[in-house]
Amino acid sequence: MIRVLKEEDWVNNSSMKKPYQVHDTVLVINLGGQYVHLIMRRIRELGIYSELVNYNELSRDVIEDIKPKAIILSGGPSNVYEPGAPTVPTWVFDLNIPILGICYGFQLISYLMGGKVSRGKGEYGRTRIKIVEEDPLFNGWDKEEIVWMSHNDYVEVLPKDFKILAVSENGYIAAFKHREKPIYGVQFHPEVKHTIKGKILLKNFLINITGIKPSWHPTDYINDLIEYIRRTVKDKKVLVAVSGGVDSTVT
Repeated sequence: MIRVLKEEDWVNNSSMKKPYQVHDTVLVINLGGQYVHLIMRRIRELGIYSELVNYNELSRDVIEDIKPKAIILSGGPSNVYEPGAPTVPTWVFDLNIPILGICYGFQLISYLMGGKVSRGKGEYGRTRIKIVEEDPLFNGWDKEEIVWMSHNDYVEVLPKDFKILAVSENGYIAAFKHREKPIYGVQFHPEVKHTIKGKILLKNFLINITGIKPSWHPTDYINDLIEYIRRTVKDKKVLVAVSGGVDSTVT
């Protein structure tokens, strides 16, 4: 009899804790953006564990299970004002969990909280922004920096109780924050390398503003998996099926 070991077997094993039960965790909401996995990677490079959930799978039970220390709303190709566009429930903004919206996520925060999002000429590629309001989010940034933009729509009118932190060279709002709640948004993509100090911004938000303590490393995942395999297999033989490609052979 051959037993197939799957990832969910060891993750759900009663003796193995899930990573978000051990480490401070960032919940990334996937709104369809092409860079969503890059967001995950940048977070983990900071020594912080991240979980990815599709927007249509987000629920109060998910929040209660993961207990995220911060939430990031990803970018996406849709228009927030179109019927059926990816969205999140508005109760998310009342959880008192720090939130950062990126690109589409930036526009979605504005739209759901009463602002106005309109069609514009768009901004693509390297774009200069100017910081007009000092904030811990931009610690380590100069007054003017180069970021990576990829959007058509823009936030024309901010929701009540929000303030502008930065504007682009084309006059569009590039960053904002809520005056009382820990809610931020940036129109650009801090996760891509073309935003020169993007990783600094993510660190500012996750560690300095949110207070997350970096404690996660990829080897934690690997070591847990190896230990589970050893306990399960013991002295038995193991058959590993590979495709023959370099990645599978290395694995």
